[in-house]
Formats: sequence, structure tokens, C-alpha cells
Amino acid sequence: MTADNRVPKTGQFVVRAPGYTTKVDHYSGTSFYLLDADGHRRFGRVATGNFLTGFPGVVCEGRWSLVFGHQCEGIWTGQNNLTVRPLGLDGTPNARLVYDYFEDRIVISMVPPTDPTKEFTMWLGNFDVLRPPVHNGKQEQPWSPIVADRFFFPHPLYRQGVLLTTPPKTALQLRGDTAVSFPIRAGQAVTLQFAERSEALTPTQQ
Repeated sequence: MTADNRVPKTGQFVVRAPGYTTKVDHYSGTSFYLLDADGHRRFGRVATGNFLTGFPGVVCEGRWSLVFGHQCEGIWTGQNNLTVRPLGLDGTPNARLVYDYFEDRIVISMVPPTDPTKEFTMWLGNFDVLRPPVHNGKQEQPWSPIVADRFFFPHPLYRQGVLLTTPPKTALQLRGDTAVSFPIRAGQAVTLQFAERSEALTPTQQ
């Protein structure tokens, strides 16, 4: 993990790992840049001007705690992690996140002093494309959330899809074909990684 301050006021932390490359914005504490292991850009449609939360965007009670383009309170660096404190404007409940960077995955945890009485909604968007996922849960109707804890989004072109691991019985909502959102509370975490179908799915799912 290195700091890139070449462009004034747009500094980023750059994380280069065998399984991915990502950049975290100093200003907002979120990222809109994500490459897979093969160097394909998999995240961010900034040039089109569409809605973008970055990853992760965090909202509670209708107000954003963390979202791309909005200032966060601060970022603290560790050897292989970042701690992000959202600014929490307009009375938004307290939240704090830790991003742990491993060789093949990113783990995003909601840690103290996050308000333990509140349910937050985490957004991951916008990816280049998210096809309907293969999962280990159930979906009552095509427009309903998928209740599961393991979601694999195969890619139409690239060998690796997106594998998302969440707390048990997470109600994940598809947001078009580029983003997802789901509830999360203090003490919970979500894992984001790239994987091939054979790595992500059981023999029966394949």
C-alpha cells in the first residue's frame, strides 16, 4: 500500500495485491477504482456521469455516512489496512469502517464506535457489470432481495467473477446491473474478491 499525491487535493492510497489493485480516495474514504488479477477495470463509470456511491457507500436513516465525493472525517493507516471515520453530517449515526487488504480479497468491517443500535445500508457501486448472482440462499420474487451469505456474480467476458461474502441471511438488493446494497451492523464484515467459477461455486452449483 502506497500513497499517491501527484495530483493536488486528489490524493489516493494505492493497494497492489496479487488478486486485485484498488485506490482509496483520501477525501471521501471510498474507492472508485478496482482492477482484477488480470488488470481489467471492474469498477467505476465516472466518465459517464451516472450515480456512483463508490465502495463502500454507507447510508443510515436516509442520510449518507460515507459516499464518493463527500468528505470523510479522517483515514488512519495500518500496515495492511485503513480505518475510515465518516464525517456524519446532519445527525447521521456514528460509523467507523476498517478495510483489511489480503493477497486475494478485501474485507470491510464495521467497528466501534459505530452505533450498535442502528442498522446501516452498505452500497457497492458501480461495477462495470453485475450479472444475476449464483447464491446459497433464496429469493421470493425476481424483484425481491436475495437472502443468502455467498453471492457469485459471473462476468460475461472475463474469467473471474465477483464473489461477495456477507453475514448470514443478508438481504442483498440488486441495483440494476452495476450495484448492490445490503444491511450491515456494528461488528459485521463483508468480503469482496475476484474468483473463477470453479473456485467460487460448489460442484452442484456449477
